[in-house]
Amino acid sequence: MQIIIQSIDKSKMLELEKLAVSTFKETFGHLYTSDNLEHHLEKSCSAEFFMSDLAKGQHIDIAVIDGTLGAYIKYGCVGLPIDHNKDDAEIHRLYVTQIFQAQGIGKMLMNHALKQDHIQKAKRLFLGVWEHNLKAQNFYRGYGFEPVGEYIYYVGTHADREIIMQRLET
Repeated sequence: MQIIIQSIDKSKMLELEKLAVSTFKETFGHLYTSDNLEHHLEKSCSAEFFMSDLAKGQHIDIAVIDGTLGAYIKYGCVGLPIDHNKDDAEIHRLYVTQIFQAQGIGKMLMNHALKQDHIQKAKRLFLGVWEHNLKAQNFYRGYGFEPVGEYIYYVGTHADREIIMQRLET
Protein backbone atom coordinates (compact mmCIF):
# COMPACT_ATOMS: atom_id res chain seq x y z
CA MET A 1 0.00 0.00 0.00
CA GLN A 2 1.37 3.41 -0.99
CA ILE A 3 0.49 6.25 1.41
CA ILE A 4 1.38 9.85 0.59
CA ILE A 5 0.79 12.53 3.20
CA GLN A 6 0.68 16.06 1.85
CA SER A 7 -0.85 19.46 2.44
CA ILE A 8 -4.19 19.93 0.74
CA ASP A 9 -4.29 22.05 -2.38
CA LYS A 10 -7.22 23.63 -4.20
CA SER A 11 -7.34 20.87 -6.79
CA LYS A 12 -8.35 18.35 -4.12
CA MET A 13 -11.02 20.43 -2.33
CA LEU A 14 -14.00 18.64 -3.85
CA GLU A 15 -12.44 15.28 -2.98
CA LEU A 16 -11.89 16.52 0.56
CA GLU A 17 -15.52 17.63 0.78
CA LYS A 18 -16.67 14.18 -0.36
CA LEU A 19 -14.34 12.50 2.16
CA ALA A 20 -15.41 14.81 5.02
CA VAL A 21 -19.09 14.14 4.32
CA SER A 22 -18.67 10.37 4.01
CA THR A 23 -16.45 9.96 7.08
CA PHE A 24 -18.75 12.09 9.25
CA LYS A 25 -21.76 10.05 8.07
CA GLU A 26 -19.91 6.76 8.64
CA THR A 27 -18.91 7.77 12.14
CA PHE A 28 -21.84 9.82 13.42
CA GLY A 29 -24.64 9.80 10.84
CA HIS A 30 -26.79 7.37 12.81
CA LEU A 31 -27.04 9.83 15.72
CA TYR A 32 -28.87 12.65 13.96
CA THR A 33 -32.05 13.45 12.10
CA SER A 34 -31.53 13.96 8.38
CA ASP A 35 -32.22 17.70 8.74
CA ASN A 36 -29.62 18.16 11.48
CA LEU A 37 -27.10 16.02 9.62
CA GLU A 38 -27.53 17.85 6.32
CA HIS A 39 -27.30 21.25 8.03
CA HIS A 40 -24.05 20.24 9.72
CA LEU A 41 -22.51 18.77 6.57
CA GLU A 42 -23.30 21.89 4.55
CA LYS A 43 -21.93 24.13 7.30
CA SER A 44 -18.69 22.31 8.19
CA CYS A 45 -17.79 19.78 5.52
CA SER A 46 -18.00 21.79 2.31
CA ALA A 47 -15.11 22.78 0.08
CA GLU A 48 -15.99 26.41 0.87
CA PHE A 49 -15.68 25.72 4.61
CA PHE A 50 -12.23 24.20 4.15
CA MET A 51 -11.08 27.00 1.84
CA SER A 52 -12.20 29.55 4.42
CA ASP A 53 -10.30 27.72 7.17
CA LEU A 54 -7.13 27.65 5.07
CA ALA A 55 -7.51 31.39 4.45
CA LYS A 56 -7.69 31.87 8.25
CA GLY A 57 -4.37 30.06 8.73
CA GLN A 58 -5.61 26.56 9.56
CA HIS A 59 -3.77 23.57 8.11
CA ILE A 60 -5.20 20.49 6.39
CA ASP A 61 -3.09 17.49 5.51
CA ILE A 62 -4.40 14.54 3.57
CA ALA A 63 -3.45 10.91 3.17
CA VAL A 64 -3.62 9.65 -0.40
CA ILE A 65 -3.72 5.87 -0.23
CA ASP A 66 -3.04 4.01 -3.46
CA GLY A 67 -4.28 7.08 -5.34
CA THR A 68 -7.42 7.55 -3.23
CA LEU A 69 -7.98 10.35 -0.73
CA GLY A 70 -8.68 8.27 2.37
CA ALA A 71 -7.98 10.40 5.44
CA TYR A 72 -7.35 13.94 6.63
CA ILE A 73 -6.27 15.95 9.65
CA LYS A 74 -7.08 19.61 10.29
CA TYR A 75 -5.13 21.64 12.83
CA GLY A 76 -4.17 25.18 13.72
CA CYS A 77 -5.40 27.97 15.96
CA VAL A 78 -7.61 27.11 18.91
CA GLY A 79 -11.34 27.38 18.32
CA LEU A 80 -12.50 25.46 21.37
CA PRO A 81 -14.28 27.34 24.17
CA ILE A 82 -11.39 27.15 26.61
CA ASP A 83 -8.99 29.75 27.97
CA HIS A 84 -6.07 29.85 25.56
CA ASN A 85 -3.57 32.20 24.01
CA LYS A 86 -2.13 32.73 20.55
CA ASP A 87 0.75 30.35 21.31
CA ASP A 88 -1.64 27.40 21.73
CA ALA A 89 -2.87 25.09 18.96
CA GLU A 90 -5.66 22.62 18.31
CA ILE A 91 -6.11 19.40 16.42
CA HIS A 92 -9.56 20.10 14.95
CA ARG A 93 -10.26 16.85 13.11
CA LEU A 94 -8.75 13.52 12.29
CA TYR A 95 -10.83 11.26 10.08
CA VAL A 96 -9.95 8.03 8.28
CA THR A 97 -12.52 6.40 6.02
CA GLN A 98 -13.67 2.99 7.27
CA ILE A 99 -11.95 0.94 4.57
CA PHE A 100 -8.57 2.31 5.66
CA GLN A 101 -9.07 2.20 9.43
CA ALA A 102 -6.90 0.00 11.68
CA GLN A 103 -3.97 0.27 9.24
CA GLY A 104 -1.95 2.94 11.05
CA ILE A 105 -3.04 5.81 8.80
CA GLY A 106 -4.52 7.84 11.67
CA LYS A 107 -1.23 7.45 13.53
CA MET A 108 0.72 8.53 10.46
CA LEU A 109 -1.38 11.68 10.10
CA MET A 110 -1.18 12.49 13.81
CA ASN A 111 2.59 11.97 13.87
CA HIS A 112 2.91 14.16 10.76
CA ALA A 113 0.85 16.98 12.31
CA LEU A 114 2.77 16.82 15.59
CA LYS A 115 6.02 17.43 13.68
CA GLN A 116 4.76 20.62 12.02
CA ASP A 117 6.23 23.95 13.13
CA HIS A 118 2.95 25.44 14.31
CA ILE A 119 2.25 22.44 16.53
CA GLN A 120 5.86 22.08 17.69
CA LYS A 121 5.93 25.70 18.85
CA ALA A 122 2.57 25.53 20.63
CA LYS A 123 2.74 25.96 24.38
CA ARG A 124 -0.42 23.87 24.74
CA LEU A 125 -2.21 21.55 22.31
CA PHE A 126 -5.95 20.90 22.57
CA LEU A 127 -8.61 18.85 20.82
CA GLY A 128 -12.28 18.07 21.24
CA VAL A 129 -13.83 14.61 21.05
CA TRP A 130 -17.38 13.32 21.45
CA GLU A 131 -17.96 11.97 24.95
CA HIS A 132 -18.97 8.51 23.68
CA ASN A 133 -16.14 8.10 21.16
CA LEU A 134 -13.98 6.05 23.50
CA LYS A 135 -11.88 4.65 20.66
CA ALA A 136 -10.78 8.17 19.69
CA GLN A 137 -10.26 9.19 23.32
CA ASN A 138 -7.98 6.19 23.86
CA PHE A 139 -6.11 6.98 20.65
CA TYR A 140 -5.48 10.54 21.86
CA ARG A 141 -4.47 9.34 25.33
CA GLY A 142 -1.70 7.41 23.58
CA TYR A 143 -0.33 10.80 22.50
CA GLY A 144 -0.43 12.24 26.01
CA PHE A 145 -3.84 13.96 25.82
CA GLU A 146 -6.01 14.04 28.95
CA PRO A 147 -9.46 15.56 29.60
CA VAL A 148 -9.37 19.14 30.87
CA GLY A 149 -12.91 20.34 30.19
CA GLU A 150 -16.09 19.92 28.20
CA TYR A 151 -18.49 21.88 26.05
CA ILE A 152 -21.64 21.46 23.99
CA TYR A 153 -21.22 20.92 20.25
CA TYR A 154 -24.25 21.38 18.03
CA VAL A 155 -25.06 19.31 14.97
CA GLY A 156 -27.96 21.33 13.68
CA THR A 157 -30.16 21.65 16.76
CA HIS A 158 -28.85 18.44 18.35
CA ALA A 159 -26.55 19.07 21.32
CA ASP A 160 -23.64 16.70 22.02
CA ARG A 161 -21.30 16.76 24.99
CA GLU A 162 -17.69 17.02 23.84
CA ILE A 163 -14.62 16.40 25.95
CA ILE A 164 -11.78 18.92 25.65
CA MET A 165 -8.43 17.18 25.88
CA GLN A 166 -5.01 18.75 26.31
CA ARG A 167 -1.67 17.20 25.54
CA LEU A 168 0.07 17.00 28.89
CA GLU A 169 3.07 14.95 27.75
CA THR A 170 5.34 15.94 24.91
